[in-house]
Amino acid sequence: MPPRGPWHTAGLNERMRELYERGGMASLSMSAIAGKLNREFKLELTRNAVIGRCHRLGLVGRPSPIRIKEVPMPKPVRVRVRRVADVPIAPVEPPAPLTPVTIYHLRPGVCTWPLGKIEDQPPYYYCGLPTENERSWCPHHWAKGRVTVRVLI
Repeated sequence: MPPRGPWHTAGLNERMRELYERGGMASLSMSAIAGKLNREFKLELTRNAVIGRCHRLGLVGRPSPIRIKEVPMPKPVRVRVRRVADVPIAPVEPPAPLTPVTIYHLRPGVCTWPLGKIEDQPPYYYCGLPTENERSWCPHHWAKGRVTVRVLI
């Protein structure tokens, strides 16, 4: 015969209903109900066990005792974003004929722009020219890969 849980104790569910429904809004907390049941029936029920049993028995939930102040939300700001194609980007001279480098030669200050096509097989090659301002690409590839967006408010 399987071991029986504490919820099979005679009269436990009825007593829990009484404690739960007593006093209306001034009723006992779930911790207090668990404490009373533990003392009366010599059990070791937790607060969460009592909460779960109340849900399974279909007892109506009570409002949360936590009061949250309602803070008015700021009005949303309408933002228009458009891609700017008419702003010319200063042309950057294409790099001189370069000697591609492999991944083993990459280090900070070296352009990591991949060369070739996506379908290429290893070893992959990279630009390898010096970069500016701690960027990942040389000035030519930086201008090539840059998308300018202007935000209008």
